[in-house]
Amino acid sequence: MKLKNVYDSQIIERGGGYTHNVNYCIKIGDFLYSEIEGSSTYKTKVNLKSLHGDCSCPYGTNCKHAVATLLVHEKGGSIIADKFIDHLNSLSKSELVKIIIDNLHNNPDIALSFDLKKSTNFESFVNEFIDDFSYPKMNKAEKLASAFTFDQLMRMLNYLFENEDDVFDKIYEDYYDSYDEGDVLYDFESKLKKELVNKITTEKEIKQALKIDTLHDDIIYGAQKLINFREIIKSVFSKEQFLNFLMNLENPDLNEIQQSITKNNINSIYYLPSHKIELAEKIAKHIKDKKLLFIVAVYKEDFKGIIDNLPEFANLISGNDYFFERKLSDIVDLFIEHNFKDKEIAKLFLKKDFFDNYEEKHIQYLIKQIDDYEFIIQLIDFKEKFLQNKILLEHLFQLDKNTTDNFLRNIKNLLDNKHWTEIVDILHYFRKKFGDAHIVKMIQNNEKLFKTSSTLKSNLKKSGINISYIKGRLEVQIT
Repeated sequence: MKLKNVYDSQIIERGGGYTHNVNYCIKIGDFLYSEIEGSSTYKTKVNLKSLHGDCSCPYGTNCKHAVATLLVHEKGGSIIADKFIDHLNSLSKSELVKIIIDNLHNNPDIALSFDLKKSTNFESFVNEFIDDFSYPKMNKAEKLASAFTFDQLMRMLNYLFENEDDVFDKIYEDYYDSYDEGDVLYDFESKLKKELVNKITTEKEIKQALKIDTLHDDIIYGAQKLINFREIIKSVFSKEQFLNFLMNLENPDLNEIQQSITKNNINSIYYLPSHKIELAEKIAKHIKDKKLLFIVAVYKEDFKGIIDNLPEFANLISGNDYFFERKLSDIVDLFIEHNFKDKEIAKLFLKKDFFDNYEEKHIQYLIKQIDDYEFIIQLIDFKEKFLQNKILLEHLFQLDKNTTDNFLRNIKNLLDNKHWTEIVDILHYFRKKFGDAHIVKMIQNNEKLFKTSSTLKSNLKKSGINISYIKGRLEVQIT
């Protein structure tokens, strides 16, 4: 599994700039655990098999913090805890106690948390939290979160939900100069919600939790622990929510998933491959869904699977499915690797909207398969980057030189709203195709542009195109 198969390109880029914020990264089994400094200090967990990341940040899953964690690990910056855990398992109780005591001065939170829990009257604290909420009480409640009962957590959350504006004002007006310090209230509520879901043990408690809409996502994420309450949950959840609940179980019943899929919620299964590829593949085969089989094949970079289900591509692009924004180039890479060529398929992959996802090699490989002049000329858009247009134009020249000559000679406003680097590229291209006289004409027709940009004139001069003003008149000399 590659990073780009799971994370958006922007998230990967931002995560790359966040590696220096990683305080530590430790590998335990198939998971990475890290602490990362951002607007707040965040805890991140990443599954090394699926690369799926969970984080305490507002983004929640598959965020830049997860990417930073993975990149630190890839560069050898993580602590591999497996051997240490084996060592701990071999120690006696007294030896384990000694290790804890010897390291307690560097990790006082263990003792502080213990002391805080022992010295706190939890029922009185909750009453004070509700009667006179403050930022320090919120901080203390976050440290004590795991020790509260279900009822205590529910009371605090209900207070926060019902008094959101007042709570927000107390936190940010009293303790921050601006709202750019991170959503500490959101983080706190998320902590309490997770703890509350973990505390559910009775039908009464699950029914109470289900009455609060904002807890539904946490119930879905905590599906495995709540599996015994599935019928109660099913009676309250929408069909889409219940399907997501089932798909968050460790070993869901595929027949039950199939029975829960409707026309309105089926899109939920198409999001699975990004973080649960094995489950997605099992569901796809069980329900014989070729669209999901195709998506799974794309994520697995399975060329045969892609080809076997290639007709589904047209259905996917007509539905504007999200994942193709970062998957198109991967598919074409596989086409190149296996020398797969098909004119009609190439046309499907050469939609205008896709061009920003391709490198030059991808466009060239696809365009060479197409001999339909009218189709190609419809792809040209001079408002876009000239590089992609140049590739298309070169193929048009090969198909019909005279028609392409006439087409290009009659293009107007070609240089409008272009960066100087692109203008240089365009002029060099037209000089090669039509000669110096045509370049002189283009420059004269865009006199204002060349008059105001000294950088442009300077760079054109390097290639023998000299632009000057003599007595207020534009002069162009080409050597």
